[in-house]
Amino acid sequence: MEQIRPIRITASRKNDTIYIVEHAASDTAKESAFAKVKRLILNNTESSQKTRTK
Repeated sequence: MEQIRPIRITASRKNDTIYIVEHAASDTAKESAFAKVKRLILNNTESSQKTRTK
């Protein structure tokens, strides 16, 4: 029988905006959530800098 992995759902409110985030773990992930977010931020920063220099 397939094991069901727990999913966490959190909601927070900032001013007039409500943010809902679902958290789920994966056995097949190749990087941690921290590493992925760091990579996404750095990649976005690099692409933003390239856009500004043009």
